[in-house]
Amino acid sequence: MIAPNSYLSKWSRWIALKLRHRAPNVKVVDLIDFEPGEVTVDFLKRINCVFRKHNDTYAIFMNDLQSESMALTLKNPTNKINLEGLINNKDFLLVSNTEYLANRLQISYINNIKQFPIDDSFTSLNDKEYIDPEALETLELMTPLCSFKVSEKISTEEVTFFDAMLQRLEHVKFELQNVDNKTTFLNCDFTKSNQGACIIKINGKEFNRFYVTNKKQLNIAVEIFFNPPGKSKTIWDGKKFETQNMQISFDTKTTHWQYILISRSEEKNIYDINEVSFDMNGEKIQLLPLVRTELVNGVKCIHATFKELKPLRINTFNHEILKMKINNAKKWNQSSIRMPIPTFKNVQRIDRKSGMTYSLMYVYI
Repeated sequence: MIAPNSYLSKWSRWIALKLRHRAPNVKVVDLIDFEPGEVTVDFLKRINCVFRKHNDTYAIFMNDLQSESMALTLKNPTNKINLEGLINNKDFLLVSNTEYLANRLQISYINNIKQFPIDDSFTSLNDKEYIDPEALETLELMTPLCSFKVSEKISTEEVTFFDAMLQRLEHVKFELQNVDNKTTFLNCDFTKSNQGACIIKINGKEFNRFYVTNKKQLNIAVEIFFNPPGKSKTIWDGKKFETQNMQISFDTKTTHWQYILISRSEEKNIYDINEVSFDMNGEKIQLLPLVRTELVNGVKCIHATFKELKPLRINTFNHEILKMKINNAKKWNQSSIRMPIPTFKNVQRIDRKSGMTYSLMYVYI
């Protein structure tokens, strides 16, 4: 803390969200723009805290001289911090495992109700080394003024609003518009309420859960509750600030590597190849059955596709050696060919029927 009789303000890190990637040269903080939610912005101003991007981390800094004294006089404080992220570079979608990220009308949501220690300084918001679909919840994106259709006639006493910790939300205005005995519209106003993840219950049963924000577009939202259940450490109790360092780690995108084999010579028919095998650094790769087809220009080709998903490489500067061997063919030498390794810059195609994602490599042999 600041020394007595000192008039120079000192800023200390209070809450930090570190964003990591399996690929060391991918800087996630430059690919996802995080900003505090509207209620959080107002709260930080009232206690003289600032939000900054610092190295690989988004962090909130408190003013050692003023923040604690200002917090003591705070009326109607919030119980959480909302950080809302928008992907600003399509490269993030290409290099990262983003199958779990929601579409543009929804967001991917995570909070600190569950935390997993990494070391003495940091905790992870997901229990595995890298974030996966089970760690994220998909929520519908809603504005503070929103409406829901209820397939029954209800009364105002039956409607309740909660946050992700199942704490009752206050200052939510709502009205019921009964159309007939079977349909009611629930019109909500969260303008004066704490925004973020919300759960509506009707007659004690969950009716809907969604995320409230003034932002028209979001990809991911992180809620940091000051006093999550089961945690001995309180981030802020209205008086004292406790440092909290959290981390989210993103994994590399995985695809089925697909090699499209094309004959260099008109004298050799690519369809005469009956069997090929791949190995990477001496380890055999399992393949799907070869597929004989044609390019759009009528050129014959064979699809050799890896059976298992493999992570894409960020660049071609690696020491891996991938070889393909032609094992059974007419007029073709049974020799090994060194094959290129796909990076995120190679064409990625999603098969609509199977949902499988392929990285395409055209190889002339």
